[in-house]
Amino acid sequence: MYRTNGSQQLLDRLATAIDAEYHAIRTYEKLAQLTTDMDFRTIILNIRNDEVAHFRNFSHIYSDLTDGRQAPLTAATVPTDFREGIEEAIRDELEDSKFYQDTAAFTSDPRIAMILRDASADEARHATWFSYIWNKTK
Repeated sequence: MYRTNGSQQLLDRLATAIDAEYHAIRTYEKLAQLTTDMDFRTIILNIRNDEVAHFRNFSHIYSDLTDGRQAPLTAATVPTDFREGIEEAIRDELEDSKFYQDTAAFTSDPRIAMILRDASADEARHATWFSYIWNKTK
């Protein structure tokens, strides 16, 4: 069980994070399908695996803090163009990295803060990999 100040802001931010991870999982699955480059596909699917782990971690925390409730998920469109999808992924990963780092300040539980900071570092690394792919597709 996590200990935290029960902040509604933390719960709202976790719900946003869960939805972002859900969207990333779906988007990266589609991007992996859109590329014929096996190296790109491997990179994207490895990133997708990280996003699945983030989704599970954030969902577990949210459920624990809300006595079993699940965060709502929204339907978002997935890319149809590989290069545009990669460009969007770069932007999303950078924004999520900052968001997760900022969200860590909303908890008094060091385990939650560490999970958020670790996810932030992963997102920054993902942005670098997507930038690599984007540059290679020019």
